[in-house]
Amino acid sequence: MTVQAQYNSTPIEVPDKQFAPLQSDQAGRLLVTPSTGDGSPLFTNAEYLAGRRSSITRTTVNSGTSSVTLISSGVGGSRNSLAIANSDPNRLHVNLAGTTATSDDTSLDQRGYWEAGLTVPMNAVTGIWEGDGPGVAVIYEGALG
Repeated sequence: MTVQAQYNSTPIEVPDKQFAPLQSDQAGRLLVTPSTGDGSPLFTNAEYLAGRRSSITRTTVNSGTSSVTLISSGVGGSRNSLAIANSDPNRLHVNLAGTTATSDDTSLDQRGYWEAGLTVPMNAVTGIWEGDGPGVAVIYEGALG
């Protein structure tokens, strides 16, 4: 048996063992839970939703020409999102491994933005600008709440 669905107006078929039985929440929204392949959920919707709740903290770090810590390591593995923006006219180089930032690292122009995908670094993140200007790095960190 397959589940009929559409993606961008293109019909697709998904084997029924790919998802646990469909459910809806109290507001009538459809809940789709990935399955282990035998129809058993990998996790319950409540576990998934609880794991995604986070409080966002905004911090800033002034620009400079020495490598600085933009954000320290995530305490207890609670960090679940991370984004960095550069408001300085000078390019910001970001080292996601937490070692000394150099011009070989990921770089952000003025108004540049970087956001962690599925893998969020738990270690410290460092940065260095190509020149010292009036701007800052703006860091948004989400932590499980």
